[in-house]
Amino acid sequence: MSAETERPAKRRRIRLWHIPVATIVVLVVAIPVMRWHWRRGYRQRVAAVAAAGYPVKVEELAAWYPAPMSGENGAQAVLDAAGGYVDRLTSAESRCVRELFAVTRRDAIKEEDKAALRRLVADNQEVLASLHAAARFEHHHYEIDWANVSGWRIEPVERIGEAASLLAYAVLLASEEGRVDDAVDAIVTLSVIGRSLAEIPTLGTHVSGMYWRDISIGYLERGMDRRALTDDQLQRLQVALETEVRPPMLERALAGHMCMLLPYFMEPASRAPDGPLLPAPVLKAYGTLGLAARETRVVVEAMASYIEVTRQPLCEWQNGATAADAAFEEKFFGCLVVNSEGGFKLSHILLRHLRRMARLRAARGAMAVERYRLARGALPSSLDDLVPAQLDIVPEDPFTGQPLRYEKLGKGFVVYSVGPDGRDDGGWEEPPYDLRRGGQTYDLTFTVGR
Repeated sequence: MSAETERPAKRRRIRLWHIPVATIVVLVVAIPVMRWHWRRGYRQRVAAVAAAGYPVKVEELAAWYPAPMSGENGAQAVLDAAGGYVDRLTSAESRCVRELFAVTRRDAIKEEDKAALRRLVADNQEVLASLHAAARFEHHHYEIDWANVSGWRIEPVERIGEAASLLAYAVLLASEEGRVDDAVDAIVTLSVIGRSLAEIPTLGTHVSGMYWRDISIGYLERGMDRRALTDDQLQRLQVALETEVRPPMLERALAGHMCMLLPYFMEPASRAPDGPLLPAPVLKAYGTLGLAARETRVVVEAMASYIEVTRQPLCEWQNGATAADAAFEEKFFGCLVVNSEGGFKLSHILLRHLRRMARLRAARGAMAVERYRLARGALPSSLDDLVPAQLDIVPEDPFTGQPLRYEKLGKGFVVYSVGPDGRDDGGWEEPPYDLRRGGQTYDLTFTVGR
């Protein structure tokens, strides 16, 4: 054997420059593969949403909010009336008046705040008259340019907020001054406008519509606690509140919100409603690498989970929404846009809807009790006594699926839901925020103390 054949072969040594080159080669191959995978996953998820009948393009929202086939449309009359709203209060007066939205049946209102309310309502008498007239139309369908809708803002519907606040002020002032018919008129009109907003398939308008109806119920409770209403007045209010915002409306609102989120998450640098919270180059690179598609797929999956919860019985919403929050908390780890905006949990939206439904149903029950008392001269022993003369059926507690509770309180009474904790506290009212104690529980109540 020769010396040459006995000499061992030379080992190839890994040089320092091999490492970055190998890394670059891996990245050049891996990034397109991962980007293709994430975008494919996004397309598949969106296709599944479309197959389920939900809109995936903003233009498709128009089909979810069709114009009425017949009957008069009062939407433009509402917008025209809202356009005439004037506010001549000082900034300090306006701030104090806005704080009255949180007033409860037990709170006293300062005389200076009442004086500011009187001036505001007096300055807008023509607006109020126009709103009352508009509420009498059969339909209220707003013309919306869906292609230019951005985030939570929808023009021209945003203008209605001032008109709704004016109606709420009118309810409160009329109730304080003993003008019960005027208060009832304003509650009926505010209920109609609130429902018209809740029917628009976007989350912002739905929440706004529910909010204004809830405000009117709070003021109604305050008024009924102080003064007796006639049977005719109670009947008008019952009819107005019978048309409660049904669960499918929230399903549609969530679907519309999901549809409007798609372009924002896919191109966050260009579609952020209030400007990007992160530098535009970072967001641009995020989209180019396919990470935006990955995040959007997770957002769509989460939205689909919340939508599915709204298809269940109301009493299952709380647990379902909480489970959806927990299921997607880990999946949103590393999602740049979601985390830069404080996370993505919608259980509070569903819980707020349940709370407002509970208040609405308790109000309907309380009005039926009042009508019974007017007819019989005494309070009923239970809500079952109201069927069928004052109620077709006893309203369900949306938190339990069981009938609402009822208790006599001396001369008065309370109709209530046990609320999100599921505990029956005997109709104990929710205390003001600054007086709540840790561990204290309460019910969602409509109380008439007189």
